[in-house]
Amino acid sequence: MTRPDMALYMMWEDSKKERYNVGLLVQTAEYYYLAVNRRETMSPELDSEYVEIPGMKPGEIYRSPRIFDFIQERIAKSELGNPCQALMDRNGGRSPVDSFYFEPVAKSLIETKVQQIQDLYNLQETLKDMDKPDFSDPE
Repeated sequence: MTRPDMALYMMWEDSKKERYNVGLLVQTAEYYYLAVNRRETMSPELDSEYVEIPGMKPGEIYRSPRIFDFIQERIAKSELGNPCQALMDRNGGRSPVDSFYFEPVAKSLIETKVQQIQDLYNLQETLKDMDKPDFSDPE
């Protein structure tokens, strides 16, 4: 079974029940992508309660052939074939230990979001490669 392309907004809710978009999760047939927004680009009202995801740097896009641990712990192992759908079936993947959850991206925007995150990930990796010095002798 091939996983369908899906895109979910990663949300965070404070103690006053204010909701903030803090990232994007994209599922394709080959990879999962997780983009964590930089704090400066999030709502200025985001307060001191917000805790970043351990091991995930804000402003980075992560790609993996398997679902990220942060998400896997929110669903049953039997649901790993389509984890994004499992998150939606499980109240957005809410957890009793944090205030993160997921909301679906509108169907009309999924293709665009998938392409955007893939393009941004590739650009991010290209820029990382450009920072590496090359001391080889030209032939």
